[in-house]
Amino acid sequence: MKIAILSSLPYLDKLKYKTDFLKEIINLRYIDDIIIVYSNSSIFSHLKAIKNYYKGLILSPSKINNNFSELKNEINLYDLAKQNGIKVYLFDNFYNDRCVKLLNDYSPDLIHNFSIDYIPSNLVNTWRNRILGCHYAKLPEIRGSDTIRWSILLDYPIYITIFFLEKRLDMGPILFTKKVEVKKGDTIFDIRKKCQEKSKEGHIQALKLYFQNEINFKEQKLNDGRTYYRMGKHLTKMVDNILIEGRYSHYED
Repeated sequence: MKIAILSSLPYLDKLKYKTDFLKEIINLRYIDDIIIVYSNSSIFSHLKAIKNYYKGLILSPSKINNNFSELKNEINLYDLAKQNGIKVYLFDNFYNDRCVKLLNDYSPDLIHNFSIDYIPSNLVNTWRNRILGCHYAKLPEIRGSDTIRWSILLDYPIYITIFFLEKRLDMGPILFTKKVEVKKGDTIFDIRKKCQEKSKEGHIQALKLYFQNEINFKEQKLNDGRTYYRMGKHLTKMVDNILIEGRYSHYED
């Protein structure tokens, strides 16, 4: 099998669940080749991301709880790939004609999307039911952004959903969900880290199912769920207080 991994910001790409994913699939006997394709690779994109990161810390002091752990990992995905002889390709965005041609020429069996960027419809259409994504909520009920916070505000259990990307936001066929254990005292950052770990597990599971020709999925219907948008300060504060006060109904013992 040939695998392509999509990601963003190569020189800041230090989230542990991504490097753990790569370390695991390198050792799978049925993986013949892997490439990593990056968007937002310019210096300008990196400077903008750093500016937004620190702006977020100022606007939301609770984010300081992460202790900058994303930036302190021993190695980022880009460097890990280089150390293991995996080819890495850098583009400004996934719309780039050279990027599209690269993927078409490479012809991967599966594409694992770990990018924060929108995947253009021409790629989604070309690789229909072959671009795997992970959504940090239970689909189809909760689509959109800030989905961990919306799950808490609406008092839903936290799930991740492994699904195939469609051009419509979060409307792709669902492979499976995994429940995320939340404990009293967890912050949004703690829950997000747990979702990332479950995401890695889900991508590995889907990859193995694909190799075994045991992929099954369920199509979504638009009216089965709702799309939520980024929360403002007022709702964000409400969610933080729910966690601080332990009023969320789905804690695990």
